[in-house]
Amino acid sequence: MAKIFKLPNGVTCVSEERPQTGKVSMQIHIKSGSLHESAEENGLTFLAQESCNGGTATRSREQIAEDIESKGGSLSTSTSRGSTIFSVSALTRHAEETFAILADVIRNPAFDAAEIQKTKTQIGQWISQQEESPATKANLKFYESAFTGQPFGSNPMGSQELLSSFTPEQVRKKYAELLAHPENIIISFSGDITTAQAEKLAGDYFGDLAGTTPATTPLMTFTGGDFREANNNDQLNIQFGFPAPHKDHPDRHAALMLEEFLSGGMSSPLFQEIREKRGLVYSVGARYAKTTTSGFFNIAAGTGKGNAGQLVSVSLDLLGTVIRDGVDQKSLDQARERIIRSNKNSYETSSGASACQAGHIIAYGRLIPLDETEEYLKQVTSDDIRRVCAEMLREGKYALSAVGPQDTLPSAQEIKDMMQKQLQGVTLPAAKPVAASIKTQLTQAAKKEEAPNTEPKITVLKNGMMVVTVERPGTLACGAWVGAGSSHETPALNGATHMNEHMMFKGTPSYGPGQIDRLVEGELGGHLNAYTSRDKTAYYFYSLKADALEKVIDICGEMVFQANLDHEEYNGKNGGKGERDVVIEEIRRANDDINSRKWDKLFETAYPDQEHGRPILGTETTLRAITVQQLAAYRDEFYAPNNVVFSATGPIKHEDFVALIERKYGHMPAKNCPPLPAPSYQGGTAFIEMESARLCNVALTAESVSSTDPDNKAYEILGMILGNGASSRLNREIVINQELTAGVGAGNSDYRNGGLFLVVASVQTEKVKPFIDAVYAEIRKLAGDLTPGELDKAKAALEMNLLSDLETNRSACDQHGCNTLAYGRLVTPAEISAQIQKLTVDDIKRVAGKVLASNPTLAMVVPKGTNPGHLPKHEEVIALRDGKGPQNGSPRPDGPVV
Repeated sequence: MAKIFKLPNGVTCVSEERPQTGKVSMQIHIKSGSLHESAEENGLTFLAQESCNGGTATRSREQIAEDIESKGGSLSTSTSRGSTIFSVSALTRHAEETFAILADVIRNPAFDAAEIQKTKTQIGQWISQQEESPATKANLKFYESAFTGQPFGSNPMGSQELLSSFTPEQVRKKYAELLAHPENIIISFSGDITTAQAEKLAGDYFGDLAGTTPATTPLMTFTGGDFREANNNDQLNIQFGFPAPHKDHPDRHAALMLEEFLSGGMSSPLFQEIREKRGLVYSVGARYAKTTTSGFFNIAAGTGKGNAGQLVSVSLDLLGTVIRDGVDQKSLDQARERIIRSNKNSYETSSGASACQAGHIIAYGRLIPLDETEEYLKQVTSDDIRRVCAEMLREGKYALSAVGPQDTLPSAQEIKDMMQKQLQGVTLPAAKPVAASIKTQLTQAAKKEEAPNTEPKITVLKNGMMVVTVERPGTLACGAWVGAGSSHETPALNGATHMNEHMMFKGTPSYGPGQIDRLVEGELGGHLNAYTSRDKTAYYFYSLKADALEKVIDICGEMVFQANLDHEEYNGKNGGKGERDVVIEEIRRANDDINSRKWDKLFETAYPDQEHGRPILGTETTLRAITVQQLAAYRDEFYAPNNVVFSATGPIKHEDFVALIERKYGHMPAKNCPPLPAPSYQGGTAFIEMESARLCNVALTAESVSSTDPDNKAYEILGMILGNGASSRLNREIVINQELTAGVGAGNSDYRNGGLFLVVASVQTEKVKPFIDAVYAEIRKLAGDLTPGELDKAKAALEMNLLSDLETNRSACDQHGCNTLAYGRLVTPAEISAQIQKLTVDDIKRVAGKVLASNPTLAMVVPKGTNPGHLPKHEEVIALRDGKGPQNGSPRPDGPVV
């Protein structure tokens, strides 16, 4: 139960006790963000917030990071349009001292000029990275178009030009304004902490804060606008939307129901009409966002060349259908149940609960109980939704951002004409009177059930099928994890595993096309999805009602073992598009994404001419050639009971679940499935150019080990020490000291048949070689000099990660499914923890030596027109690895792009 209390100075605090969870989330939300800035200040709040990480009166930047991360905690700071947030997580035993550090960061920032300059350099690179992502750019430009000339339409990070102009004096002044109004500050605690402890911490560190009456929030008005930027990408990233009710408007719940009805899952009209029936997109979604004085409703998608006109017209026709025909009661009930279930899920984690509770107080000055929200949603009628939908289109205002090929994209006048067409001949009901308040007297936003201390259990059926469960309160999560991945594919079948995953949703003997989505998201109140990797495929169902288990397992089993794999669903009906076209749109989206291209180039270079090196999605060429008969043969070869794990987490009994699986699938015979091929790591250096790249996106890797190898956790620890958090070695040296990049990460990417140890960053072209040199210099130092304190810090971070991975039923179900499939047996959290704790300094130094002995793989996505002479050849990378290369090699003559 969450409790609210106020400090005498007006600071609002909320605390929710979750005993025995082992961790605490502590967040400070300030009701001031980029919308409170003048045009000349755009980005200044973000700069001030980020500059707080640069040190305090008593702690340096490095000391802040070390003091928090050595205790298994992490610090994050952010600025949105409406608020500025400082957040820490901590292991229970370190909660009080971690909060003290957080308070120091907020109350005593040094704002050293040199540190501010470093922060400006980092933010400048982040802005460049935003420019590299077509989807991100389309989103930013949508806000700019929707709220033209207003702070709410601006990028919270600001612009490169304004960023460079800000002075330390401006930063100090802006930050002083953030803390000048205690009534605007909310402190939110959630986790293994008592309310008494929370109250004492808040009072001790923020009780003396004094200030003045807060300024009012600026008015925001949806103006509408039209932004179009043509390029040669494979896809057009588009967002278009309309004015919608503000946060206090009586129709806000109707707008929320409209969003859920149109876009609440795979069975929603948007998904079914635009993706499933027409194959225009890989993903499409609607969003309703509300602010103090305005709001918007938009539709966002990425679509291939020539599809834009149909995408826009079909979307608007769907809105017109709602305006004319309304929404049936069954769909209203299902949408409401999904919203409530989704809200409950937001509170599953301590960090999610902290954020939600603080957000409620910022928006409404109190916590909003779930049953109050449910009562408001129950009062929403079909006529309410019709009216809200019509009001969005009535004035002809719209906002559009379109980044990519503009073929067939309607003109501004054509869009307005399509909007007005939806209103022709329609008589709408009058707005109903504002209902009296139905606020309940509850004082908590969510009720948290006590979680029993249950351990996972496993049973292996006679046919080899493994069944693993964890009994916990909350919603039900379950599914099947199959030992089939893209590493099993031949060159001609590249993409078949992922294609099969898609086709499993297109119908089974008992459930026709579209029925699976409607059943799970409708009658069973949950969600469903799937993913394919190089060594497995997973089909998972979550946020389900407790009594949905038998029906879901029946659906899941038919999908896995008996999917129809229908020719027309695959190829398309009557010359239309089928599921293959949907996946091709996914490939096109990946082709426009810098990170996706980088990973594909990385694996292609590390494992040339091998299954493990080919893209998981396949290529448009291979998918065009694969037949549905080949998909069926591939499925029948690998989808055998002895190659499947059924996993479930939630309000279930292990014995009941085992009996259910035994009854349905225990009769199936085991098969001799082809083994997972062992990849042969080669290494090499390669780069590709992309028009959207502003920086060199670098992945530097070495061969590591499989997920079940005894050294696996040692590689994870090595990644933690090198690149996890602000106190990591690479961050201190490469980001802070040498300023080679705005951020760097390191870690281990593992599979059942191998792994890669990798370091990633985005750097300017002339800094690529110094970056690689600095990375290897740090690994060589670590291999020779690693302290027990560094090892303990990394172990604490992994302990926190382990707790987080098991915090929700959905993530716990996935973890147990993956681990059981990899090990072929039950793997408990206690066993994983023991593996981590037994690691020694010598173990970590030993695997660091293996990284230095491995032939490197360097894969890069670089800006169009990059001089190859600024990029290292493979022999130069090896020389840098061995400490024999110059930090700044002479540029070599231009050469071909690999």
